[in-house]
Amino acid sequence: MLGVNDYCCTSNLSSEPTTAVALRARLAEREAVFEAQVVRLVVRTDSVPRTDAQAGPAWRTQTLIATVRTHAVWKGDVSGEVTVTTPAPTTACGADLRMGERYLFFATRLAEGELFVTKCDPPRRSNDATGLRQLLQELHQHSSSPS
Repeated sequence: MLGVNDYCCTSNLSSEPTTAVALRARLAEREAVFEAQVVRLVVRTDSVPRTDAQAGPAWRTQTLIATVRTHAVWKGDVSGEVTVTTPAPTTACGADLRMGERYLFFATRLAEGELFVTKCDPPRRSNDATGLRQLLQELHQHSSSPS
């Protein structure tokens, strides 16, 4: 589990996995993989105390809190409506989530327990993720079938 400040756009995960091997690796890196529709968006502003030697006001951060309704789950303990967070400005690695849109999420669980996504491994619009969804289904069926 990561703290919110531990995850930044230093990875090259934005490319979509196109093979079973690449998808298994991506699944291993995430705590939850699911398809869901955004039903509510709220921006939360937090004050974060400064940790440097400089005096001054606390840092202010904004977090986008998305309530999403799950439609399919491939990994993780998610069902019904769940909350997904991301930095509010996309310039701070925040994922671009839109009200009413359906996405395929590859989420990390923060130390606080929140599901977290960024534009480094962005949620894919379901309409644009047909191949990835099919590959997930195939892997799920293969892992669920008796050996």
